Amino acid sequence: MKIRYAVNARIPTHRAHGLQVMKTCEALVQAGADVELIVPKRPGTSPADPYAYYSVKPIFQITYLPTLEFFWRGYSRAFALQTLAFTLSLAWHLKRYVERDSVLYVRGELGWLLPLVSRAGFVWENHIKARRERSEARAVRRARGIVVVTKYYRDDLIRKYSLSPQSVLVAPDGVDLGQFGTAMNKREARTRLGLPQDKKLALYVGSDLPWKGLRYLREAGQFLPDEYEIVFVGSISSSDSGSNQRYVGLRQYEEIPVWLAAADALILTGDPASDTARHYTSPMKLFEYMAARRPIVASDLPSFRDVLSEETAVLVPPADPQALAEGIIRAVTGPDSQARVNAAREAVEQFSWPRRAERILAFIRNRES
Repeated sequence: MKIRYAVNARIPTHRAHGLQVMKTCEALVQAGADVELIVPKRPGTSPADPYAYYSVKPIFQITYLPTLEFFWRGYSRAFALQTLAFTLSLAWHLKRYVERDSVLYVRGELGWLLPLVSRAGFVWENHIKARRERSEARAVRRARGIVVVTKYYRDDLIRKYSLSPQSVLVAPDGVDLGQFGTAMNKREARTRLGLPQDKKLALYVGSDLPWKGLRYLREAGQFLPDEYEIVFVGSISSSDSGSNQRYVGLRQYEEIPVWLAAADALILTGDPASDTARHYTSPMKLFEYMAARRPIVASDLPSFRDVLSEETAVLVPPADPQALAEGIIRAVTGPDSQARVNAAREAVEQFSWPRRAERILAFIRNRES
């Protein structure tokens, strides 16, 4: 099966969606598909080799299409125009160069816009609900099948558009078990990274977008004993930080397993006031945490409950810094901590990238037959 996967994203990029796209393409090929990734050629894209950047095998083609870049004041308007420009470029590419027996797989906003400029059918993967319902409805009408990352979004689409359950697949994000599945010794990891051996480290990996709820983790620091330190890895502001907080900035992807191995607990937060956090997120770090064989402390949100339970993580009331601090202490010192670590490691086997790709391919074949 030939799959042409189109996504409006810089490749490579340090943002998580770039990794998700590249890992998905690699896994689809390993599952038996022939894959072409189609992305825009945008200024500011890193010149790095994208395969090496994401530690994926160069077993699929990447096609860069021309697009336009806009620098108007206001990011949302400029991004919308750039997306439209890439959608037009994609429609031209499909009309001139793409054979009819291939499957077009598009992600996100391309599903909203492509029906306006092309008659091509597609399988649509979407993670975030559209602000305008008519945009979502347009994509749903044209899509031959829909892939989402949370159960809530699947149920919402089925209810709203009277879809058959077989037309919407829930495929949460995944993990490379080869990279994250072998836990390094904690002392060795800390020596390599220059971290203190005498501290209990609670570690977060990611960014500080408001819906991720990092302010609650920052505030939790004041409720932790002196021997605890919170480590933030990623594009995260160090403003309003406490004395027991360490900010190390962005790190290369291949280094992240070492940071996870250095931790006593791994933290996943979300703002319960955000629909994105509650219903539409499937963070890759969640699966990396599960694979890393370290205790997990997570905000008790429906999106995280799709994957986690009390058997695999310490779940704490969201937006409650003191409860989060108590959860960290429980994860590090509680007698049931190792049992949760073992259960999480066993559960994450079903969330590898190859397993996800196999489910998507089976879904596509079923929708195309």
